[in-house]
Amino acid sequence: MAKSTIHTDIRKHLDAGRAHEAKMQAQQALKEAPDADLHYLHGLACARLGEYHHAINAFNHAERLNPDSPAVHAKAMLNEIYAFRNMDMINP
Repeated sequence: MAKSTIHTDIRKHLDAGRAHEAKMQAQQALKEAPDADLHYLHGLACARLGEYHHAINAFNHAERLNPDSPAVHAKAMLNEIYAFRNMDMINP
């Protein structure tokens, strides 16, 4: 499968709400030819599945391969979510 076809297929799964399928396809593609875009897509799928630690790891891999990857922004957003603490809401 050509690189652009793999990326397109994974994005279609994500757009259709099939994050598990996107994650599985991204993992398989990463075994064959890892690149920053595949790591980013893998991270998106993990985030949509609530697997935030795996998402951050995938975004870190993407950022190492391409410092201009959209994974940089996605990782920053997840870090902001983790950093948010409103103790009044947790302990009324």
